[in-house]
This record gives sequence, structure tokens and C-alpha cells, in this order.
Amino acid sequence: MYIKLFKSVVLPCSCIILLALSGCETEPSEQAALTITPNNVSIRLGESQEFTAAGWQDYTWEIDDNDNQTRGVLSTRKGPSTVYTAVSETNGIVVLRVSANLRTQTPGSTDTTRVSAEALITHISPDE
Repeated sequence: MYIKLFKSVVLPCSCIILLALSGCETEPSEQAALTITPNNVSIRLGESQEFTAAGWQDYTWEIDDNDNQTRGVLSTRKGPSTVYTAVSETNGIVVLRVSANLRTQTPGSTDTTRVSAEALITHISPDE
């Protein structure tokens, strides 16, 4: 929301007063972006990569190993960053997902908006 009002008032003595009111710029919650950095990496057995979320608060991390193979582990599941460590030599792609909840600003409401972002982690062989 942009608020900028400029108003001229003419006084009887022909003086002009310029009034300026300005407010803050805000972004509605539905437009706030949740991002992960980096969002695409390649990794080998034993290597680790730190991922950082930005744009919201109260982050929850999870691994989507679409074929149910445990290729990696996370250092933590809560917070603005986590470290992913490869624990398998199995090639494939893992999706790292971070999500966050935003409580509505309406007094007395318990409604939340849930958003998520994803990063792709490609497991490659040691000789690649």
C-alpha cells in the first residue's frame, strides 16, 4: 500500500502550506515469497550442503525421497537453515521442502496460511 498525500491549503494572507503525509509500504501475506538458497545442487556420498530459507518465519524442513530410499539426512527440521548430508551412494533426485505458517492478523482468528518452497538435490556417483 502506498500512501502519499500532498495537500495545499490557501490561507487568507495568501500563504501556502504544503502538508505531506506518508505511510509505510507493506506487502500482503499472500504475495510474500518463501525461498530456499541454494535451490538446486549436486551432492555425493558424505558431502553436506547448507540450505537457508527466507521470506517468512517458523520454518519446517522435510525430505521427499519420492522412491522411499534414504539418500540423506537433515541436521534439523526447524529453523531458518538446515544442513543436508548424503548418506547413500544411490543416484537420484531428492526434493527438499521448507514450509512456513503465517497467522492471520485478524484479532481473535486462529487461521493460518501455509506456504512452501522446494530445492532439488541430485545425488551423483563418486566418479562423476
